[in-house]
Amino acid sequence: MGAHSAPRPYRDPPHAVPPHPRPVPARRTPDRARHSRHPRDQHRNPDRDASAAAIPALRRTVVSTLRRPTSMSLIRTADRHKLTADNRPAGCRAHSAGRFRLRADGTSRFDRHHHDFDEFWFVATGSGTILLGDTELDVQPGDIIYTPAGTDHDVRAVTGPDDLHVFWLSWTLPDRASGQHLHRDPADAAGHLVASRRPA
Repeated sequence: MGAHSAPRPYRDPPHAVPPHPRPVPARRTPDRARHSRHPRDQHRNPDRDASAAAIPALRRTVVSTLRRPTSMSLIRTADRHKLTADNRPAGCRAHSAGRFRLRADGTSRFDRHHHDFDEFWFVATGSGTILLGDTELDVQPGDIIYTPAGTDHDVRAVTGPDDLHVFWLSWTLPDRASGQHLHRDPADAAGHLVASRRPA
């Protein structure tokens, strides 16, 4: 071959590996909040939006809870709250608890009654005369009165210048107990005025 012969065309060598194609980057879905031109969308927070959407449902739950009896571990008797079968905590063995007040001016009413369950009274303030069975008891602050099931009890009088405040605690109801005030004489259900007897 002469010095000025034409060059041979280039050919791939046998079993040559073709070059790898250049990877094409995946297309990103545009973030609407990021690319929106509306100022409100520029500051949108998905977590905050989800929380805002849950507020109406939360409000309905709170209102529903407040409107129905709830389990009470704190009983504010100053607000006339009391423990009942509808709101007592799970596992609580007491049937009911609360406070009653008899005014010292002789205008309060009370009914002679008994229960088909045991009950305790705790005198908080004031003094008075209580009938337990056939026995009259003069009570004062700090006294505890136990009234067994089937025992009549009544408040005859408030005997001091202060109103008589008494806490009660009704214990577990026996089987088939009513949990109510029971009266041997139906006329007792109407109650009577509690006298005011102040020492001279």
